[in-house]
Amino acid sequence: MASLAKAANLLTEEGGDRLIDPAAVARPLGEIIALAGESAALALMRLRAQLSLLGLGSAHIHFRINATQVGNSLRALLGDAGLGDMGSRVALSSLEKRLAAARVERVNFGTLELETATALRQMVLIAQMVKHVDSATPLRFLVAECESPATILGLVLLARVFGVDHRIDVSPLFETPAALERGARLIEALLESPAYRDYVRSRGRLCIQTGFSDAGRFIGQVGATLAIERLHMKLARLLKRSDLEGVELVIFNTHGESMGRGAHPESLRDRQLYILSRAARSAFAADGRPLKHEFSFQGGDGFLFFGSERLAAACLARLLEVELEAPEASEDALYRDTDLSLDFFLRLKSYQEELFHRPEYRETLGAFGTNLLFPTGSRKSRRQHDGGRPADRGDPAQMRAIPNNAILQQLGFVANIVSGFSRAAGLDLERLVDLHRHSDRFSRILRLVAAAKKRSSLQVVGAYAELFDSGYWTSRAYSGGEGELSESFKDLAEILTGDRRAQSMRRLINALRLDSIDLHRLLEDAGLEKGKRPSDLR
Repeated sequence: MASLAKAANLLTEEGGDRLIDPAAVARPLGEIIALAGESAALALMRLRAQLSLLGLGSAHIHFRINATQVGNSLRALLGDAGLGDMGSRVALSSLEKRLAAARVERVNFGTLELETATALRQMVLIAQMVKHVDSATPLRFLVAECESPATILGLVLLARVFGVDHRIDVSPLFETPAALERGARLIEALLESPAYRDYVRSRGRLCIQTGFSDAGRFIGQVGATLAIERLHMKLARLLKRSDLEGVELVIFNTHGESMGRGAHPESLRDRQLYILSRAARSAFAADGRPLKHEFSFQGGDGFLFFGSERLAAACLARLLEVELEAPEASEDALYRDTDLSLDFFLRLKSYQEELFHRPEYRETLGAFGTNLLFPTGSRKSRRQHDGGRPADRGDPAQMRAIPNNAILQQLGFVANIVSGFSRAAGLDLERLVDLHRHSDRFSRILRLVAAAKKRSSLQVVGAYAELFDSGYWTSRAYSGGEGELSESFKDLAEILTGDRRAQSMRRLINALRLDSIDLHRLLEDAGLEKGKRPSDLR
């Protein structure tokens, strides 16, 4: 409380000139630049560009909340009367009426201290930022686990009640299988709402976020990128039918630095065209839709691209080359043979979803607990959940995407990328090889899979499985050739008697090995892998 009071007094004390509008600096900078020398003018132009892009801060500010917290905050503010189930049409209709009648509430830093509902606290904080820190720069409000249009409209209502709807861009985050499948219908329902259309027009932009990391955990990375692309294409068709001419579309394709989290292993050009395909870019361009593509470089690996001034300049130049290209109408074979591409996607997605729920997969991921991981910053490796139940440390549904991918990499087989192609190929292996030759999109995806396969070995997973086999340690103790370690081996053998992890891991290895056979044939026929059988298939 003392720290909050000190900060509040510093921001609100009377007297002195406070700079809260970046335009107050940007305007006179133009006159100064005209009079300055070349080097000084260049530095001032950079400052003006940064003010234009970031306002009075050093980066864009994103708030994040989940859909349940939005619903809880709405009920805390409005009560349950007339709101009902957030997934219903009744809730959407009720929120539209409340938006029309909304009045701005006056809040201060004292309100921030008293408020307990998460979304309300964040709205109060935003109101204070707009009032005392930066009055002009937009703020993004991301809504995770968003599967209902009422959630988005409800957050717009909260923003209006706190007087900040003119500064907040509310953005649904689509990263779960259900959210990706229903995302287009959610946007369609919102576009049918006059209140939402008025809000989007007033902001001049419509924002969404897609999550390659979590989607790749749930339905595999290839299934995820195809599902996200389908969402992009559906969104292009929806906006083409809307009356929102001139409204900018912002797509934040958030992904990580590993292949399992959506980073293509080849060039930066491949990376950008992997997360936002040529076909999607062409679909938005055909409608004349202003498009802002946002993406992420995360963690220590992501920072490497910007490790020096020359490297950062080269990286930005390659990114701009892709992002500023004029999109062309796509003639990609993947979109002509829709039966093949849809069957491939559905079969691959089905395999990955079954893998996700297999007990052997869960036991393999949790075999070492979190002991294969380095700490991943401020976020816990396991997701929080309700009810006070102990988390299943191997359940991928309760893990975050970063540790999930890290464990797969440490185990030596990135199953969420390379598995499922046996089922996905079906009887169409030759057609997939032909598709690789004639489809830029499918070839880029298959090259990612080939790179992941090259770095995977089921023999490594098998070696880990041996560590949980009581017989392995018994044999080492029995041999008597390792001196004083024999007693420790004997203790391990007794502890692991009856442990089922070795058997579970071996069952999983066998299933993954069977699936890998057709993937090897596909990559060999496509020229992406040498004809020699990899050792992990023996």
